[in-house]
Amino acid sequence: MPDHESQDASYRGAMVADIERVFADVTRGRLGYSWSECEALDRYDTAEDCERARLADKDTDWRELVDDARWEPFPGCGGFSFINHEGFRYYLPPAMIRCVNGNVSDWCPEDLLRVIERFTDEALGFWTQEQLACIARFIRFMSMHDEDDESRGAWASALVTRWSRFLSQTAS
Repeated sequence: MPDHESQDASYRGAMVADIERVFADVTRGRLGYSWSECEALDRYDTAEDCERARLADKDTDWRELVDDARWEPFPGCGGFSFINHEGFRYYLPPAMIRCVNGNVSDWCPEDLLRVIERFTDEALGFWTQEQLACIARFIRFMSMHDEDDESRGAWASALVTRWSRFLSQTAS
């Protein structure tokens, strides 16, 4: 009989694999703001400076950011506050994987929930049903695994009030 720790690791691994599968083809593309571009926007840089910042971001696949110590999901400047929908869809998977793996020492996972809600609130058509179902499974995961009791409650509340409907739409 497997112990609780190996079951937890297996569950986390399955969640990461699910995110990787569902978001595999997501790119930042031409329209998605880059992370450095968001920082430039926050500083009210010129359009030319924003373009230079965008070109400075050399990542071409969101998977490159999962273990990149230089990428901070919630920096003091820029970040999700200045991102657009295309950019958010690109940066969401590495942020979710970091949460699943417990790599959140410099930020609060509940902040990610607020951003998820913001970018899915009125733009459900922007996401595939499979992506919405994956986000719902991630929210369910966090409702059970967030280390902070209050944050776990926020995840659970989001699951009940909004996200549980996506769990039944595709296989988990």
